[in-house]
Amino acid sequence: MRALVVASLVLACSAHADPRIGDAAPALELPDGRGHIVRRTPGRVAIIDFSATWCGPCHEALAALLPLVTPELELFIVDVGEDAASVERHYASRTLPATVHVVLDDHGVAATAWGHRRFPTTFLVDGAGVIRFINRGYGPGYPARIAQHLAALH
Repeated sequence: MRALVVASLVLACSAHADPRIGDAAPALELPDGRGHIVRRTPGRVAIIDFSATWCGPCHEALAALLPLVTPELELFIVDVGEDAASVERHYASRTLPATVHVVLDDHGVAATAWGHRRFPTTFLVDGAGVIRFINRGYGPGYPARIAQHLAALH
C-alpha cells in the first residue's frame, strides 16, 4: 500500500501543471505552413488561440478576434493536430493582417504545455510575457470578454 501511495505522489508531482493567470506564458515557437519558425515578439501583447480548421466554434472565435488585431498586437492561431497542407488550404482564401500568424502544433506539444483542453482556448499575454486571461471554449459573451481583457492590457 505504501508503495502505491509513493508512486501516486511521484506521478502527481511530476505531472504537468497547466499555466494559470499570472504565470509566465510557456514558450511558443512553432512552424508556419512554410516551415518557418514563428515566435512571440518580446514586449508585445499577444492573443494565443488554440484552434482547428474543422472546429465551428473556432471559426466564430477567429471572427471575433480579427477585428481586435492592431499593428501592436500579435494573434497566433495555433492549429492543433492537423497537417500543414490542410491548414494552408483552409487559410489560403483569407487575407490576414501581418501580425496574425497561423502556426502548426501537429503533435499537440504546445497545446499540452499551454493547458489546452477544448477548442477554442484563448490566452491573452501581456508585453512582459505574463498570462492575463484564459478563455476555454466559445459561447455567449466571448467577444466582449476578450475585448474587455484586451483593453485592460493597453
